[in-house]
Amino acid sequence: MAVIEYDPLKINIKTNEVENNQIQSVPINTQLNNIRTNEYQKKSYKNYVKYASIFLLAVGLCGLGYFFYRSELVAWFQIRDIQIHGQLTRAPMKEIEGLVTSNTQNQTLWSINHEQFEKDLSSLPWVKSVETELRWPRRLNIAISEHQPAALWRHDHFIDTAGFPWPLPNNNSIDSLPKLWSAPDQVERVVIMFKQMEELLRAPNLKLTYLRLTDYHSWELGVADAANEFQVLIDDEDTLDKVRRFLDLYPALTNLGGAADRFDLRYPRGISVQWDETIPQKDK
Repeated sequence: MAVIEYDPLKINIKTNEVENNQIQSVPINTQLNNIRTNEYQKKSYKNYVKYASIFLLAVGLCGLGYFFYRSELVAWFQIRDIQIHGQLTRAPMKEIEGLVTSNTQNQTLWSINHEQFEKDLSSLPWVKSVETELRWPRRLNIAISEHQPAALWRHDHFIDTAGFPWPLPNNNSIDSLPKLWSAPDQVERVVIMFKQMEELLRAPNLKLTYLRLTDYHSWELGVADAANEFQVLIDDEDTLDKVRRFLDLYPALTNLGGAADRFDLRYPRGISVQWDETIPQKDK
């Protein structure tokens, strides 16, 4: 039989030891949590300082770049060498140079408005096309092509070598070109006939001075040789064949002497000639 002694003092002491152990364990856990919290805060602060430093560095670099852009760097990249290429005989060089200066002064190759610059140059008289080429760091090449007029049309337009009509600038340097007349809706037809006539007249050293399509769809030609200018009338039927026949007969007609005012080819199988009465003919 076991005897259990009842000792309140011992029990109280043990109880107190247990209680003391529980009281001491609570501050240790709290302290660990505090340590973890402090470490996290320190790490967050370091990250904040790092990102803030990167941001300030980026702002500083941008400011430094802007400073160089607006000062020495821009000055070094300013356009200093401008080359204009093209065989220009009618385009106004003073106006071209003025536009080049106004569009490139104090500009760099990346700041110049190339589209507007080319548009301004293309609007000048006789300028057909404009191309700009950048050559780093400071060179700008400008290639300008010019309209090549082949004939005048209706006093206020010219026909270029490609056969297109263009408004005629205020320039009298092309008065010697052949003159074409027709209704506005017949310009394409007249241009085709003009090219064909020039080709036919080139072999016998004749020059076409004018070409008119009348309201009755017949043709009037002004033709000149080395000594005389005369008129040729042709209808709209077999026009080119009649011109070829006339050119075959032309050497014989010139041997008759005198000077012809008009050759009428509007006959199926013949030609009528009107002579200049002021110049005597040779005896036949």
